[in-house]
Amino acid sequence: MSIDADLSAMIAHVDVQIPFPIGTVWDLLTDLPRMASLSPEVESARWLTGEGCVQGARFLARNRRGPLQWQVTGEVTAARPPIHFRWVVGHPAHPSSTWTYELQADHGSTRVSQRFQHGPGMSGIRRMIGSNPAAATILIEQRRQMLESDMQVTLQRASSLLANAAFPIRLVEDAGPDRDPVASRGCGRGRSAKQTRGT
Repeated sequence: MSIDADLSAMIAHVDVQIPFPIGTVWDLLTDLPRMASLSPEVESARWLTGEGCVQGARFLARNRRGPLQWQVTGEVTAARPPIHFRWVVGHPAHPSSTWTYELQADHGSTRVSQRFQHGPGMSGIRRMIGSNPAAATILIEQRRQMLESDMQVTLQRASSLLANAAFPIRLVEDAGPDRDPVASRGCGRGRSAKQTRGT
């Protein structure tokens, strides 16, 4: 396979059960600054547009991995409260990656599936492979495992944040495939990432 094909097949995925109502979990997962504070790699994030977590909203994130620091821009490509949230990093027509949250209510708790897929755009792993093509398979697998570990940690921290009563609980009914009983309230407005750094 070519490097492009290898990267296109690069997918990371985790499933986590969070013991809180789906509306509350949605509010937290779409709170961009707050979620950045829970990530092992993202240092900060902020909306560049005033709409919040709606389709077409853009954001800036600053990342760090060891001594490496970089920033990325992204755009929300789908937002269907409280069950589906997707964004891309880079230009939507040629992204470096696509990220998705799928939420499913489960008797008062929420099953969260998070998925990453590498895209056709430039990325850090693509640059690394360009410098060392012979190590492509190893580099891709290492990065995939790293992403899955980070996703697991971030969602576990999100669950702990809710358990520590550091985020408002919102009860909502389950949302079927054709219903949207939850308004996209909040979406990070008025909340600071500094409030939960170190959680």
